[in-house]
Amino acid sequence: MSQPAADFRVLVADPSTHMAGLATLMLHSLKVRAVDEVADTAHAAESLSRRPYDLVLIDSHLGGEADFGMIRSLRQSKDHPNRQPRSS
Repeated sequence: MSQPAADFRVLVADPSTHMAGLATLMLHSLKVRAVDEVADTAHAAESLSRRPYDLVLIDSHLGGEADFGMIRSLRQSKDHPNRQPRSS
């Protein structure tokens, strides 16, 4: 397995801080160091608007239909920093 880039950034959005912590530990074991954790849709949207991420993990129970709406609006926005994959 190749090593992730030093600036590879992941957002983990999970209402359970325990599960978010486990996901972060697993990512750290894969040498991914830049991991942000959020516990609700509002904080996920805020984090996504502040910086680009290479990977976003969103628990399906985070905010129900609101999550899908947030993701839809992100993908439809022409100037959102996380609409397209980051270029290496």
